[in-house]
Amino acid sequence: SLHLHGGESSSCEEHYSQNVTVVPSQIYDYSSVVDQVARVLRPSVLFLACEWGRSAAMTGNMDPLVYAPRTCEFYQAVNDTLYVSRGIVPVARDIAKCIHESGHFDRIRPHEYEMPVGDWPSNPQLARIGAEFRNMLALYAASMRVMLFESGRYHITEVDALIQGFLQEMFTVHGIV
Repeated sequence: SLHLHGGESSSCEEHYSQNVTVVPSQIYDYSSVVDQVARVLRPSVLFLACEWGRSAAMTGNMDPLVYAPRTCEFYQAVNDTLYVSRGIVPVARDIAKCIHESGHFDRIRPHEYEMPVGDWPSNPQLARIGAEFRNMLALYAASMRVMLFESGRYHITEVDALIQGFLQEMFTVHGIV
């Protein structure tokens, strides 16, 4: 799921465009990032924070542990390895709280959006987006291979099996978001 959290740096109605890009897999303290973002933004700028949830999710009431267990295992391995080796925890669900507690922004409006993984949606536009997102996740999985192996927590065959299972579900299980 994609978590969007917006806040405005003042109540002024005029907004300026300013771009700040942050790479979340390298962040150890998200609150300090929010402080730095607030420091460099001009007053009246709309701040939009987007974060992908590093977890398995499915549409409706479908349980990912039942329908996409290998996807769950992959994300658990990535999250555990990021935490153990680098002290990095998933932040998507906590961003709105972090932005609010910073005191730098008002009118904070969190939203969660489901992004389809794969070309299963009946809407052609969503199917195209889902297919592209699936391709992006395949690249992400490949990029995690070295980190998972070098952590010393997994043998290379275990890493390859995690990634292969993840990819297999990305291409065959409908409803993953």
